[in-house]
Amino acid sequence: NCAQGGSSATEFFKKGTGIPSIVDRILTKDLNGLSEDSLMYIGMSDYLEHAKKKRQKCFVMNFGMNDYFAGLPVRNEEDPYDVYTYAGAIRTAIDKLKTAYPDAVIVLVTPNFTSYFGNGLQPQSEAGGLLPDYVGAAVSISEANDLPLYNSYTELGIDSENFTEYLLDGCHPNETTRYTIAQGIAECDAGADLERER
Repeated sequence: NCAQGGSSATEFFKKGTGIPSIVDRILTKDLNGLSEDSLMYIGMSDYLEHAKKKRQKCFVMNFGMNDYFAGLPVRNEEDPYDVYTYAGAIRTAIDKLKTAYPDAVIVLVTPNFTSYFGNGLQPQSEAGGLLPDYVGAAVSISEANDLPLYNSYTELGIDSENFTEYLLDGCHPNETTRYTIAQGIAECDAGADLERER
C-alpha cells in the first residue's frame, strides 16, 4: 500500500513519487530518498520484505483524484507514455510491471465521484481535464491492455444527491464504501484468474 496522501500518478511533483517511479523502486528495491515514516516507504519496504517470489502478484493502481485536483494533464496526444500526464504515467507503470511480472494481475481503479469543484466538472488548470476525463482515460487504458478495471465512479452509484451517504468529506470514501470498493477489486482479480485459466 503506497497510498501517500496527495500523491498523483504523474511525475509532476516530487521526483520519485509518481507511479512509474514507485514501480522502478519496487523492481530495483531502492527506497533511497523516501522518508522512513512515509506510507510510500512503509508500504514498499513491507512488500519487499514479505513478497514471496513464487506467489502470484497482484498490483492495484488507484489514481486520478489528485491528478484532477492538481490540474495535471490527462494525456499527451503526441507521446502516450509521457510520465508527466496521468495516462502516460499509468501506461508506463503497466508496461514496466508486465515486463517484470508477465503473470501478475494488474487491476486499475478509477477515481470515485467527488462533490468538490462542481462535482468534478470544473477544470483546475488550462492543462487539466474534468474528473470524468481521468475516469475515461483509466477505462481506455484497461481496455487497451486487457486489464481488469473497477470503475468506482460509476459502480458505486454516488452522485450530487447522495454523496454524504458514501463519502466522509465529499471526496474520501467512508468505511462502508471502502469495503465495497475492496469487494469490487477482489471480484476483478477473481475474474482475471478465471480468464487466465481458460
